Amino acid sequence: MSTVRAGAAALLIAMAAVGALNHQNAGGRHGRPGGDRHHVKSLFDRHGKSLFDRHGKSPGGWRTRSRTGWHPRQGAVRRAQTEAGRHARPGGGRPATRRDSDADEYRDSGGESSTRSRSEHRVSSAADWRLGPLDGRTMRPVAYRAEYPGGPAGATGATGVAGGAERHGRAPIVIAHRGASALRPEHTLLAYNLAVRSGADYIEPDLVSTKDHVLVARHENELSQTTDVAFHPEFAARRTTKVINGVRRTGWFTEDFTLAELRTLRARERHPGRRGGSVYDGRAAIPTLDEIVRLAQRRGVGVYAETKFPSYFASIGLPLEEPLLAAFSRYGWDDAADPVFIESFETGNLRKLSAMTHLRLIQFIGGRRAPFDLVAAGDTRTYDDMVTPEGLREIAGYADGIGVNTRRVVPRTPDGRLGPPTSLVDDAHAAGLLVHVSTVRAQNGRLPADYRLGDPAVRGYRGAAGDVAGWLDRLYGLKVDGVFADDPGVARAARDRLFPRV
Repeated sequence: MSTVRAGAAALLIAMAAVGALNHQNAGGRHGRPGGDRHHVKSLFDRHGKSLFDRHGKSPGGWRTRSRTGWHPRQGAVRRAQTEAGRHARPGGGRPATRRDSDADEYRDSGGESSTRSRSEHRVSSAADWRLGPLDGRTMRPVAYRAEYPGGPAGATGATGVAGGAERHGRAPIVIAHRGASALRPEHTLLAYNLAVRSGADYIEPDLVSTKDHVLVARHENELSQTTDVAFHPEFAARRTTKVINGVRRTGWFTEDFTLAELRTLRARERHPGRRGGSVYDGRAAIPTLDEIVRLAQRRGVGVYAETKFPSYFASIGLPLEEPLLAAFSRYGWDDAADPVFIESFETGNLRKLSAMTHLRLIQFIGGRRAPFDLVAAGDTRTYDDMVTPEGLREIAGYADGIGVNTRRVVPRTPDGRLGPPTSLVDDAHAAGLLVHVSTVRAQNGRLPADYRLGDPAVRGYRGAAGDVAGWLDRLYGLKVDGVFADDPGVARAARDRLFPRV
């Protein structure tokens, strides 16, 4: 008996050694230490064996990007949904830990180019191509029940819901607008950390450049509304007036400060009378894109980055596109399967990015007027023209989705109530585009009249909280693929209620 036991033990040890060797060898071929990461991003099974051959082909026959080009995925199974071992994925929801405390937030706060068309890079269905929420603990795709309360009457399709991401068993993503900006000063690591704890799938930094060409998170390049720069006498002489995208602005601007100088400033709440973040004034520094990406990867969420005033920054020799892609590439995020979106209200820089990266691009559509770069070029097209079926087909040539104000999906009548929904979501899906809507806020004054609560005659009514959960239910029922929210916790709770996990 002892001989048998000894033989069994020796066999187990040998099997373990072979498994480890396979893992190391596969790693060398597929982007693990010592390998060529750009050849193919691989996944190893639990025995240490690579699930992909050296040509980027999986056992199931669907292909990934190889050294020679981009191969559309076939079917709903996607590498992004299985390659959890390489990166943390969106999905949030993991239990809070000691790292999630406000004290740790405070410590954190301190302070390949392609010539192929965008349509060739995309798969035929936007929903097959998007990253839905993934479980924050297992890093696997979250499965949702076939039907959900509040779904459209007579819904059909693979999951019992007509149209959009729901047809493919993917719930809409929750995007933390400027972080959890309803509760912490916007665009700070405090806000991004809280957003993750609240269940956001993506955190959204708006990006501008410093004098030394480092990308930092601010809603605009003028600093006085969101930092204490006005209280720094050493910077008093830098107050100036500039014209940014046709608008005259006076104040202090990020492009006149080095990163080291910006580090001496502290963030402040933009709307102290409307949001509760002012109690955190002075606690957070201005974060860089690198810091935000590191936070996202550490916490298992994605990054939804907006390029602010790209034409302006290009005009002063500080283009945003190159440092943006370089930052994501430093952390291994460089293709459509990675949890990254890049958004812009302008069109030119998205077209430029389309030829530079496989990361997913979102054309944001303003509520009125036109993209600044089109205006500057004398192009008469407006945002209204861009949401027509013809305009959407043009966008699909260089971007992967659109971001729109909720009013473009369901307009409001003169009395503030909701009117009939438009065909925009269906039209965009028909063009192969995702639809993300912005921005859900809790205050009565920011909600449709249908979802306001309380007596309008009472002082403070417009700033009081309304039925934001009801409004979210309505938006999710309109088949959107994602929602921007100032309080991602509320948006996540509504999403999980309507799209329960299996």
